[in-house]
Amino acid sequence: MKTRAERFTDEKSLVEALIRNDAAAWEAFVQRYEPLVLGVARRTLNESGASDPDSLARDVTNEVFADLLADDRRALTRFRQPWSFKGWLGVVTARRARRMLQRTWRQPDQELPVGVSAGGPSPASDLGRVEEVEHVRRSLEELKPADRLVLQLFYEGGHSYKEIAEMLGRPVSGVGVVLARARERLGRLLEARRR
Repeated sequence: MKTRAERFTDEKSLVEALIRNDAAAWEAFVQRYEPLVLGVARRTLNESGASDPDSLARDVTNEVFADLLADDRRALTRFRQPWSFKGWLGVVTARRARRMLQRTWRQPDQELPVGVSAGGPSPASDLGRVEEVEHVRRSLEELKPADRLVLQLFYEGGHSYKEIAEMLGRPVSGVGVVLARARERLGRLLEARRR
């Protein structure tokens, strides 16, 4: 006999039950996705030079779960099929980990990672970077959701082709092609914005 948590065999039914505030769905969600969230958080924090990635990864995991439940599960309602829930959750987790790092670096008793100076870049170079980031952000918004997702998984999430293939339900050999086309489309949009 299946437990209450085992009845959620696909992502769609699980997400729908989470939105309805089903306790069994939450149990199934935690069992199924806590290792993924913890792993993405730990990897993101390690790659960013966090001083205590294991402890911070647990904090990030707790914050991600809290975010998913906040405001009547509003974040969960943003997830759209046919994209992989694992992929979406990985991107959400990586973003939360980077925000946590930014918060900890701003605290006076924390040291900045190697290569980050307290003085920072000059105002002129800062302005150029801000403008470029804004160009990239706007161009990403103009991309098709599939292109945007694969770019976010690779660049923001730091996932390998194999991981992306698993998240999107595609063959590994197709991820490079999809990523190359998404980069090409993004490049064209950025070039148009710079003119």
